[in-house]
Amino acid sequence: MAVFKIQFFSGKITKISPRLIPEDSAQVASNLNLESGQIQPLKGNLATGTMISGPVQTIFKYASNIWFQFNAIVDIVKSPIPEDIHGRVYITGSTYPRMTNNVGATAGPPYPGTLYRLGLPKPAKPVATISGTETAGSTAQDIAYVLTLVTAFGEESPPSEVTTSDIVSWKPGQTRTVAIPAFPTGDYYTTGRKFRLYRTDSAGSFRFVTDINTPSSNYEDSVPDSSLGEVIPSQTWEAPPDEVSGQHPDGQLLGLTQLPNGILAGYTGNTVCFSEAYLPHAWPTEYQVSVASPVVAMASIAPGLFVATSGKPVLIQGNSPAGMSVQELDANFPCVSKRSMVDMGEYAIYASPSGLVAAGADGIRVVTQEILSRDQWAAYNPSTIHAYQHNGKYVAFNGTSGFVFDPRGEKNAWIDLDFTATAGFYAREEDTLYLWISGQLYKFDSGTPLTYTWKSKQFYSPRAFCPQAARVDAGSYPLTFKLYADGALKHTQTVANSLSFTLPSGYTANQFEVEVSGTSTINYVGVADNRQEL
Repeated sequence: MAVFKIQFFSGKITKISPRLIPEDSAQVASNLNLESGQIQPLKGNLATGTMISGPVQTIFKYASNIWFQFNAIVDIVKSPIPEDIHGRVYITGSTYPRMTNNVGATAGPPYPGTLYRLGLPKPAKPVATISGTETAGSTAQDIAYVLTLVTAFGEESPPSEVTTSDIVSWKPGQTRTVAIPAFPTGDYYTTGRKFRLYRTDSAGSFRFVTDINTPSSNYEDSVPDSSLGEVIPSQTWEAPPDEVSGQHPDGQLLGLTQLPNGILAGYTGNTVCFSEAYLPHAWPTEYQVSVASPVVAMASIAPGLFVATSGKPVLIQGNSPAGMSVQELDANFPCVSKRSMVDMGEYAIYASPSGLVAAGADGIRVVTQEILSRDQWAAYNPSTIHAYQHNGKYVAFNGTSGFVFDPRGEKNAWIDLDFTATAGFYAREEDTLYLWISGQLYKFDSGTPLTYTWKSKQFYSPRAFCPQAARVDAGSYPLTFKLYADGALKHTQTVANSLSFTLPSGYTANQFEVEVSGTSTINYVGVADNRQEL
C-alpha cells in the first residue's frame, strides 16, 4: 500500500536534492502565502491610480498625493529636527547632496519641484577699516571680523576665512567700519538669508556682534566687548562632500542614513561622514572615519551604524558624532548591490555573493544558506537586486522577477514572485509597500489573488507502483493538479471539488511529485494506490 499526503505546506528549498527536502517543503513555490501552513494566494498589486512618468529608479512618498521621483539611485531621509514646520527632507545620490522644504517639494509635478544644495558656503571676507581719533591714553586692541551666512531655517555656514592680514588695531574713540560683501551665489536656499557678524573679544574669541540683512553695504560697529554675544558655533560646520573633485576625490556624499540622536550619516569612497546632531547641513571633517574598503551601503541597526563594503563589513558605534568607534567584523560578506540593503528594524539584510546576509545584535550570517546554493543564488543576479521591507519580510526584485524572504519563516522563508518592479517605497506609517511598474504606482499584496504554483518534494517508494487516485481539499474550486512520475508529467487534472479522482494507469514508478496551482486556499493534497486511503 503506497500513499503520500501533504497536510502542511512550506516554502521553497532547492539547495539539497528534491528527494531529501522535508515532506512539507517545495521545489517550486511562487505567488503564495504559507504563514498559516496552508497554501494561500498572495494578493496581487493594487493600482493606486497615481501615474509617475518614467524612467524611474527611486520613488519617495512625501505627502498623501506628492510622490518624489528620480531616475537615479538616491537616498532620502526626513528632517531629524523635531516638529520641523518646514517639512524638510534631505537627499543624496546622482549629484551633490540636496534638500528641499514643503514649498520646494510641492512645486510640481514632477516632484520635487525645487531642490537646494545641502550645506552653506563660506562668505567672502568682511573688510574692516579704522578711522577717527582715539581717546587720549587709550590702549590699542587688535581685532578681526568674520561673517557667516544664515538661512531662514536658522542654518549657519562656517565663517569666512581670516588671516593675520585681516587683523586691525583699534582704540576707544575710533570708528570701526566693516565692508559687507555680496551674498554667495549657488544653488543654496536663499529665501530670508542674512549675514551674521562676529568680532574677536579681548581673549581672541569670535563673538556675535549683529545680524546684517543688507549685502554689499557698510556696517559701523559700535558694540562694546561687554555686549558681545555667543562665541561662534559654526567654526567647523562644513558642507557635506560634493561633486567638486579637487576637494572630494572620492565624489559626493552618498547613502544618507538617519541615526538616533538627530545624527545623519553618509559616505564617500571608504570614508564615513557624520553630521552635527540635529544640524543636517553641518558635516565637520573631524567627524569623518575611514574603513578599509569602499562603502557600498549602510543601515541603522540596534547595535549602531552597519556599513557594508566591497570587503568586510563594519560596525560603527557612538552616541555623539564626535565619538564614533569603528569595528571591522570578521566576516567576508561584501555587499554586491547598494539597493539590496534594507533596514528591517533591529537588523538589516543585504545581498552578498554567498546569499542574503542579516546583520544585527546577534551577529552577522548568511540567512539563505540552507535554502539556496551559491550557484542557485547567483541565478537571481544579486548585483541587480533592489529590495524593501513589507510586513517584516524582505521583498526583492531583479529586473525580471522577484522573491519574498521571511527571516522569521524557517521552512516558509522563501517564495518566488512571477513579476518584477522597477522601484519601490515602504511607507512605514501605513505598513504599505508601493511599487512602480510601467509608469503606474501599485500597492503590493493588496489586490485580487495571484495564481500560485506549489510543487512538492520527490516522494520515493522502494516498490514501484502506479497510483490510482488523488484528492485536493481546498477552500474553493477549480484549481489545477499535476502528477509527475520519475520526472515525467503523467497527469493534469482540473479539480472541481473535494472528492477523490482517478489517475491514469499503465505505468509504474518509484518517484512522484505533485504540483498544484490556483487562487484558492489548499488544506490537503493526497495521492494513493486506492481511493480508500484518501
